[in-house]
Amino acid sequence: MKLLITIDAEVYAYAPNWRSRRLADDIDRDLYGITPQGEFGVRFQARLLQQHGLKAVFFVEGLFASAPHVGPGPLQQLVGEILEAGHEVQAHLHPEWLEHVPQLGIKPGQLFEFSLAQQQLLIGTAIENLTRAG
Repeated sequence: MKLLITIDAEVYAYAPNWRSRRLADDIDRDLYGITPQGEFGVRFQARLLQQHGLKAVFFVEGLFASAPHVGPGPLQQLVGEILEAGHEVQAHLHPEWLEHVPQLGIKPGQLFEFSLAQQQLLIGTAIENLTRAG
């Protein structure tokens, strides 16, 4: 039997101070799964899989790194940790981030609602962010 393990890795800005903290609190919650009981997110999962000789594909949301208040640093750290543990990174994106990425000039919506050119721009931006991060 063959099994493909996939993990979605995504973050969204909910903390009221996310801009000044460069999304740090939301990243700790959503990506790293930091709780009072311990850490159970991406780093934990990547290490646990590695300890058992398993590999996974992490579908990482890459559009958030285009938000001016966030930048590429958090994505670089995340991608580096996943790759260092021997796993694969693939693109995943959430157009909700468009609200915070004004330089793309696209209003938020569902991916299927965008024109082909807009979809290509969004997917290309997410892939470019991930490529630069790795």
